Amino acid sequence: MKRIPVVFLVLIMVMSSDPQYVSACTVLCVGDRNQVFVGNNEDGTNFNAKAWFVPSNGESYGYVAFGFEDGYAQGGMNDQGFFMDWATTEIQSIPYSKGQRYLRLNVFGYDFNEMILRKSATVEDAIALYRKFFLPEVNGHALLADRSGRSVIVEWYKGKLQVLPADNTVQFMTNINLWEYSVSDRNWIIDPRYNRLQAFFSNRNNQEASQEQITAALESTYQIGSYSTGTIYSNIYNLTTGDVTTIYMRDRNNSITWNLHEQLAKNKIQLFDLKDMFAANSSYPNLQDRNSQNVFGGAFAHLLYWVIGTLLGILATLAALYFFRRESRTKWVTALLVTTAINVFACMIFSHGLLKIGRYIRFQLTTYEKLLYEMPKIIILLTLVQIILLIFLWVQRQSRLLDRVIYSIHCTLLIIISLFVGWIFIVGEVIK
Repeated sequence: MKRIPVVFLVLIMVMSSDPQYVSACTVLCVGDRNQVFVGNNEDGTNFNAKAWFVPSNGESYGYVAFGFEDGYAQGGMNDQGFFMDWATTEIQSIPYSKGQRYLRLNVFGYDFNEMILRKSATVEDAIALYRKFFLPEVNGHALLADRSGRSVIVEWYKGKLQVLPADNTVQFMTNINLWEYSVSDRNWIIDPRYNRLQAFFSNRNNQEASQEQITAALESTYQIGSYSTGTIYSNIYNLTTGDVTTIYMRDRNNSITWNLHEQLAKNKIQLFDLKDMFAANSSYPNLQDRNSQNVFGGAFAHLLYWVIGTLLGILATLAALYFFRRESRTKWVTALLVTTAINVFACMIFSHGLLKIGRYIRFQLTTYEKLLYEMPKIIILLTLVQIILLIFLWVQRQSRLLDRVIYSIHCTLLIIISLFVGWIFIVGEVIK
């Protein structure tokens, strides 16, 4: 998904990259005077797909979202009949525009797609949010639709947000930016899935929008490959009634239909694992659950854990032997070393948690997982306290110059390690 300034981690990404894996998706919208249907194919190599229902909290709309174990919403629908889903395109850096707001960063990254679902009742609401917030980098475009039948595609061209309205009652997109093509030029687009949809809807002949029509259109763009698992799941949404039908692994027999309003009426967050729901079907024995594995559970991650643990142990031992001599012990030195020891302990607990369970989904966490969820904040807080105490020791000259230099080297190493551990978690989705 979605940039690391740490050279060490960049090397890991390069060594683990897979040139055969390309994420591809298809999104479309069809409406008439009676009903509005939208659909999407989620293509890739990770078949550990999930769906989660989140009821309204009084300040936002209730919604259903689909994604994977990292908890990022790939798309979904809310209780106002609004829909959004996105597909990858080339990466673009977006310049800041005066007045734009910055997104709040949590330990799972930017949760922009779910914010769109929580706060948008109409397509216009969503467009306003896209304009309001600063997205420093994008690698996709999104199809937005609401139950009035309005749909648009939002994408970025040369760093600027562009809005493409539907030409008629049909709109669709794959993984190519459309803004640079006029409507007539789109006939010259060379993209197999896009071309199939063009042919499919050119023969529509005023046919009314229906679930069967959307399903057939999605089936015409299914991805099947020898290595990639292809299309993982397909969703057909009825924005008028709130129904959503999910087809797992391109098999209509592996499908389920939910009604959003009925699920939200249960007034609790619900998480569904699509792989487990359809586990009875064993017709896909060669699927490689590659991306759903704990990205921190590999041999390299374990080696890194023990190297860091050993280094921390050596530093802690040296601190105990040198820093706690009677003649050099002051309350400020003691406070610094105790804070450092607690931070070391927090880093080791957190690193162990990453090895054990990895980046877990945000919902239905155990107590242990909730503790790990908060651990980066604790590590950052302790690191800030270390820095403040270290500055105080220098300003107040609380000990000999040599001792202060050694304190600084010791604490700097631990601060770097603690920040490194926290950074790994935040960007950990790219560690394979």
